[in-house]
Amino acid sequence: ITPQVAYAPLPFTVNAASQAITFTGPGTGAVGGYASLSATGGGSGNPVIFSTDASSGAGVCNVSGSNGATVSYSAAGSCVIDANQAGNTNYAAAPQVQQTITLTDTDLAITAGVSPPPVQATSSAGAVVTFTVPSASDEDGAVTVTCDRPSGSTFPVGTTTVTCTASDADDTPRTLSVSFAVTVKGALSQLQDLLAYVHGFGSGGSLANKVQTAIADFTAGNIPKTCTDLKGIINQAKAQSGKKITTTQAATVISSATRIRSVLGC
Repeated sequence: ITPQVAYAPLPFTVNAASQAITFTGPGTGAVGGYASLSATGGGSGNPVIFSTDASSGAGVCNVSGSNGATVSYSAAGSCVIDANQAGNTNYAAAPQVQQTITLTDTDLAITAGVSPPPVQATSSAGAVVTFTVPSASDEDGAVTVTCDRPSGSTFPVGTTTVTCTASDADDTPRTLSVSFAVTVKGALSQLQDLLAYVHGFGSGGSLANKVQTAIADFTAGNIPKTCTDLKGIINQAKAQSGKKITTTQAATVISSATRIRSVLGC
């Protein structure tokens, strides 16, 4: 009788099934904002967990909330998000998937420039003009605004465009500018203003005629004669002060004519 021989079963291995994550990130974002992250995982049914990769710049972004599904943006740079899904008895852990979010800082802001009222020239060089410098803001702190023509500087006769700029190297765009006009009235404009003023006098006809003569001589290019005309206006205003015109009116005429003479270099 042939003896019965018992054979042990051969061992075999059942490999866990693979699974994959489908993860699409926002791609871009702005500092101060946030985004919700979502991904589709594999058959294990385990949640996809989001985390900030070590390759992200320090303090650029942070994840929070359930499974890290909310990412907030703190600074300009590259935010790298890792997506992971654990395995179980039947499924191996999914390969990690990464997405990079490019963050820009866009909160640099500058207020609109406001033109000051026209200023009368006080000499042939023009006039000193002060204006309100636009203000700028940024989440990083105070921002300096620089104007190509500073407030308190001398502006020539005519209209000058002033451009003021604020910059922050971290922002996109990194430079913002606003422009406005500064107007300085020259001799002719001031003579025209003086004519309009004296026309309002009850007995200012003779003064108005003298101002009109000064305007005609200036327009003709005869500066010496215009200077003489202005001297005559000053003398007549002094003579009529407190009589045909009030002392306040006389003082205004004298001041205006004296200033125009300075502009002309009389």
